[in-house]
Amino acid sequence: MEYSGNYSRGGDPEAMFDEEKLYLDLLQQMGKPAVDADFNDGALSRITQLRRVVAQGVGEGSPNNGFEIAQAASPANNLKITGGDGTGDGAGRLFHSGWMALLFSDVDYTGAYDARMKRIMPQVTAVTALTLTDSAANWVVNELAGRTFTPDIEVPGTTFVVVSNTATVLTIAAGDLTVATAVRKHYRIELSTAAGVPRTDTVYLDLFLDEADELEDPNFVHAGLVPPIAAANRFVLRQFVRVKQDGALPANYVDTDGRQHYLVTIATLLRPAGVANVLTAQITDTRVLLSGAGAT
Repeated sequence: MEYSGNYSRGGDPEAMFDEEKLYLDLLQQMGKPAVDADFNDGALSRITQLRRVVAQGVGEGSPNNGFEIAQAASPANNLKITGGDGTGDGAGRLFHSGWMALLFSDVDYTGAYDARMKRIMPQVTAVTALTLTDSAANWVVNELAGRTFTPDIEVPGTTFVVVSNTATVLTIAAGDLTVATAVRKHYRIELSTAAGVPRTDTVYLDLFLDEADELEDPNFVHAGLVPPIAAANRFVLRQFVRVKQDGALPANYVDTDGRQHYLVTIATLLRPAGVANVLTAQITDTRVLLSGAGAT
């Protein structure tokens, strides 16, 4: 996973892809140098055109109950995120702003480690003994103070308490996060029980375009070559499930690495004071349900 933003040339007037100019794709010509930025711009052109077609032709929402928030079997302060039947054809889908989020099968928000959690949990982009950074985040300063987090979802029993946070950095008072996690590991902000008065939480999907590399996915490496050589990076759609406790859906934003984030509410939770389990009666589904192309 890279956070350089190098795949996007942003406002560079030399960039090939420009929606307003109606540039569609890359033309290869003899004598012209093969420059990575040209091919990256060509890929962005195709992705953007596909997004526009999907947004207009399919619309917003789920055609097959993808990403429904439901009551989990256990433990407390948990949710089930609905997927599909385990196949690509039957995967649960949700369309937003032309992006297609998908889950092959159901997955819990917390609890025992399940590899499918990596599809919905955010990633560590930097770590020191007392800080964990997620450069894709956009938290309100200190909104997570006092909250428990798991720095590596593969080790669910190891947790820490946030003492303060910036837009992208969680800080703890004591301990050593470098022993508990590492860059590219997936972390989780644990849900908490409402105290004192009822609370309304917003569950939302955070979608953005990113890069994946061979350090994130070893399958990129051509092991049969001598020496082994990594294949080119891939564009990847991140689809992080985040929960805004006692608050509404945040606005779309551009993160510190220049990536545009698209946020959509998928449920609200009415959390009674002192009740740790999230029950069906507390969950309000806020997704649009599609019943045919472009129809709600």
